[in-house]
Amino acid sequence: MNAPFIFNLAKALAKDEKITIIAPHHASSAEYEEWEDIPIHRFRYASDKREVMAYTGSMHKVALKPWNWLLSWSFLRNASKAIRVESAKISADVLYAHWILPSGMFTAKARKGEKLVIHVHGTDFNLMRKSRLLRRISIGILRKADGIICVSNEQEQVIKRLVNCPVTVESMGVDLSLFNAKPKEEFNKKVLFVGRITQAKGVDHIVAAARIMPDWNFTIVGDGPYLPELKEGAAGLLNMAFSGAVANHELPKYYHEADLFLLPSQREGMPVSIIESLACGTPVIATDVGQISELIINGENGQLIDESAESIEVALNSIATQGTWQQMSRNAAGSVSDRDMNEVAKRISSFMEGLL
Repeated sequence: MNAPFIFNLAKALAKDEKITIIAPHHASSAEYEEWEDIPIHRFRYASDKREVMAYTGSMHKVALKPWNWLLSWSFLRNASKAIRVESAKISADVLYAHWILPSGMFTAKARKGEKLVIHVHGTDFNLMRKSRLLRRISIGILRKADGIICVSNEQEQVIKRLVNCPVTVESMGVDLSLFNAKPKEEFNKKVLFVGRITQAKGVDHIVAAARIMPDWNFTIVGDGPYLPELKEGAAGLLNMAFSGAVANHELPKYYHEADLFLLPSQREGMPVSIIESLACGTPVIATDVGQISELIINGENGQLIDESAESIEVALNSIATQGTWQQMSRNAAGSVSDRDMNEVAKRISSFMEGLL
């Protein structure tokens, strides 16, 4: 699944609620299957080769291309139909949409009396700020919701001014029985990145930092459209390793082996990878974008940086020489102790029940 945190949340919600997942189809996926007793229905909207809207990390860019407008219309029409059909089958009380666009749009269109809850994430919130057109569309969708969940306090403050329905803050949780801290006693200059490999993640800066810091070791975990080009740019670097895509349950060992987690993104919301890293006791070095500053406190559980290799170098060397790393590591897990997925799911369920 392209966003495992969504499925992990669904599993946690399914302990107390009947959950059905509606998702876009992809050539590599089945139209129907069950994961851990949760039914997943994937709607088709084109031929296998033309189903390019989802799972790319850039749906909005695909949708806005004029030659894809018919494809976008087919996507919305078939998504709405799938939601109506499955909602009627299980007599759904709540339609729970992640992201305003496109999920909130086609879920609002499909609603037939159910309560609509929209969970706003970083991507759609950033798009609202970048485009006047998308802002108008997004506000219109949000005003159709019965309840809105934000992933940060900043989002809550902005969205509360736009709507009249209840708004709450609940970023994604992680399984704290899986992502948990282990004592870190020895500093080995090991740096980790976990995420989708796109230019927006600032991965070029990691390669540049590796070139000017040959005594540090950098590991890149993840896959994405920019990976081949990134590997080409890192050719010859002996201190850079690429692990490819890694199953969610295998990630803790990477966080535990690393001394520091690095995320030099151009834009973010509230990254789950940061929560995972902190939960494992691994301090975070990240750009001050999106709502990251609500998680990372300089000198306590990590360091906020500018988007450049030089800023990465200064931060890493500062932590290594000032002896602050071990204290940051001890602070890290405690800073996300309220992010357990089961507790997050309970708070979300309680919010939804308050709307009924």
